[in-house]
Amino acid sequence: MKMVWTVLGVVAWMLVAAGTLLAGEAVIEAEADGSDFLLIRGNEVRVEHRNFNPLSNLRFEFYPPQGIPRENVTVRLTKLEGSGPVDLVEQPSVTNDYTLKILVNNDQEEIYPQRYRFRLEWDEYAAGSGGYFDRTRSDFLHWQGRVDGTDFIRVSGRTVQLEHIRARPITDQTYNFSAPLPSRDVQVSIAVEQARGGVEIVQKPEYSNGYTAIVRVDDGRHRGAALYDFYLYWERQYQESYQTVTEADLDFLWEGRVDGIDDLLIRERSVKVEHLRSKPLEKVKYDFRSYLPRRAQDVTLYKLDGRGKVEIVEQPGSWNNYTLRVRLDDSDKGGVDNYRFGLKWEGGGALEPASAQRPLEGGVIRWRGRVDGRDQLIIRGDKIDIRHLDAKPIMGMTHTFSAPLPRRALTVGLNLIEGRGSVTIVEQPSRSNNYAVVIDIHDPKGGADNYEFEIYW
Repeated sequence: MKMVWTVLGVVAWMLVAAGTLLAGEAVIEAEADGSDFLLIRGNEVRVEHRNFNPLSNLRFEFYPPQGIPRENVTVRLTKLEGSGPVDLVEQPSVTNDYTLKILVNNDQEEIYPQRYRFRLEWDEYAAGSGGYFDRTRSDFLHWQGRVDGTDFIRVSGRTVQLEHIRARPITDQTYNFSAPLPSRDVQVSIAVEQARGGVEIVQKPEYSNGYTAIVRVDDGRHRGAALYDFYLYWERQYQESYQTVTEADLDFLWEGRVDGIDDLLIRERSVKVEHLRSKPLEKVKYDFRSYLPRRAQDVTLYKLDGRGKVEIVEQPGSWNNYTLRVRLDDSDKGGVDNYRFGLKWEGGGALEPASAQRPLEGGVIRWRGRVDGRDQLIIRGDKIDIRHLDAKPIMGMTHTFSAPLPRRALTVGLNLIEGRGSVTIVEQPSRSNNYAVVIDIHDPKGGADNYEFEIYW
């Protein structure tokens, strides 16, 4: 489908005093009779059709008129109308030319076409503010509460204490740390999400105050309490270490060949790859010696081999479902290189008594194709055979192996990336099937659809 950029000139936006928060917002509506991706860059909206009939009657408004800034902003989505899902697929970043990707999916709904309407919100800063808050490079305290007077908020480590000064005390306080405030001199900044009065840092962490940051919130002369919402953030200190460690002391070990930028998302005992730039990973192996626990903590990374960067860009916490994000960046080098790193965390659940002595193992097979009926994939070693069962054969099949499927009994996991029907593992590798995994793909709807998934072990 030919993709056309549409630009809409819209009303003026709200500007407050220099150095304060500028809130951005967009409202989008359309008639959906299938599923479509919306790709939004600045104030331009592009439609990428996915299934059934294309979107119609697309309308949108941006405040400010220039739309989403060309920065790594975090956009929030609120669905206002429509029974099907509307999902944020990809946030704006340098790797996608600062393009927001949204999926409007009416494929499974009984009403079609159907009107969908949703709101997008983001934050940016005017000149003189604390600067742009980038979660991939900053750690933070996210604080919310109802303020009706003046209060000091004292932050130390993972501790928050309130000191009431005037009028009524703070109520309904909630907060969340991505990592503890470090016990050292560190530059802290404020990103205000919502406040009708003043929010300012009155004391920065230093030796003389026990490395405590103090934030003053002042609701001024307003009557009644109001919600205040802000981030106190500081530069992330990447937990990367070049010191010598024995592999038996590590909780996780990874190796592979890198030629670009890839993120590894590690949760409990699973690893998902998000490929960001250039060529996908090759010859991947990894080994868990313990489960990554479901609690907030600072994981330590030990880089063992590789010419580029290996860094933790997100520590596990409640806000990301206790997922550790590790970035492998070989983008400024020519060709491919071997990378190897280990991780150390606290409180991991033991897998088995001899797990530290197990050989390194693991791999990922990624498959993509168009399915219109029912087919089974028989994967053995580094080969894939197709058993066609119903309707039309698979078209446009592509696949990549990070490593051949081992010739032994093992349990394989499946991660469905795209596809409106079902993708299931119906046979695990065993001696009885000559160590093959059998995947059943069933697309019961009319017409072909794109399917993409990973299997991993």
